[in-house]
Amino acid sequence: MSSKGTYEHDLWLGRKALAEGLITSPQLTEALLIQSKTGLRKTLDTVLVNKGWVAAEALDDLKGDLVSTQTQKHDLAADPAADQRLGEIICKVMCDKVLATERHMTSYLGRLPRDPEPAALHLIPKDALRQGLWMDFLETVRACQSLESANLTSVLEVDRHEDFFVVVTRHAKRAIYLEDLIKRVRRLKLSEALRILGELAKGLTDLHKGNLVHRDLKPGRVVLSPDGGVRITLAGVASRPADAPTGVYGSAHWAAPEVCKGRLGDTRSDVYSLGVIGYELVTGVRPFEGESFGSLADQHRNVEVIPPHSVMSALPADVGDLLTWMLSKSPKDRPDAEQVGRTVEEVSSKVQRTGMTQKFQAFNPNE
Repeated sequence: MSSKGTYEHDLWLGRKALAEGLITSPQLTEALLIQSKTGLRKTLDTVLVNKGWVAAEALDDLKGDLVSTQTQKHDLAADPAADQRLGEIICKVMCDKVLATERHMTSYLGRLPRDPEPAALHLIPKDALRQGLWMDFLETVRACQSLESANLTSVLEVDRHEDFFVVVTRHAKRAIYLEDLIKRVRRLKLSEALRILGELAKGLTDLHKGNLVHRDLKPGRVVLSPDGGVRITLAGVASRPADAPTGVYGSAHWAAPEVCKGRLGDTRSDVYSLGVIGYELVTGVRPFEGESFGSLADQHRNVEVIPPHSVMSALPADVGDLLTWMLSKSPKDRPDAEQVGRTVEEVSSKVQRTGMTQKFQAFNPNE
């Protein structure tokens, strides 16, 4: 048995054990929920062995090849030219800092002339057209320019630059992505998790009322500002995962079952993705884990989600019920975004709010 390891190492180990057939996907999710419940005081291998699901020797063999998932992700998403563009002016935006790099997009924090507020510049290579819903993307992003919502990031410009499509959005000062907050704090205080979930439901409601679909909602598409603002960004920007079949668009961990089957996602598919986000905000664990799109797609389609309150006894049952409702396999069995917002309000009213919320812990006051 190993000594104490990082969460990333444990997650890598769990995915590897799943891929090797040593455990089932529900066992991995339950083990991760138990870990989260105990505040990561137990390593994943300890939980798996104590539950009698896998032999310690089998896990020791896997740990011989242990590699940080952070390193793997960095190698996969790296854009060799990202740093070279710093200081360059693209579509009137001075690129000051790399915000994020993805397989088909690089994002920068920058400035517009005579504008005191920051802007985000998103570069999407034209050759990515073959891998994404780019006509849908152009129509949706341009439509967002005229859509006003407190929970949607304002689109300032849509243009072309050399071999890239360019989207310029507003970006609050010292804002961070929800993805970075989750990495930093793992599991949010329940009241704050519900607050963010409710704000995201409002943003989706506004988007859907405009007859628009996000298609790739995930923590990397949610921007948080120090004043507590929660905004969805880059609606319509959806590409094909590296190992997914043609016709599948989105991100594997957040893809609805019908999307995994190759159907074009709709508003209820966005609600499913929001359910995955909510599950992780509340528990610190995604409902499904795996090493490949195929593994995750099979779980989204065929494996019932574990109600989080069945493992984390301190979690109110109506919170777990809401999340499992949003994660229903059939789109017709899911609530719409407006129903999610109303239910979150009802559930939140029963949650005692005490102490400092995570939104204040997420930002460095010295930055």
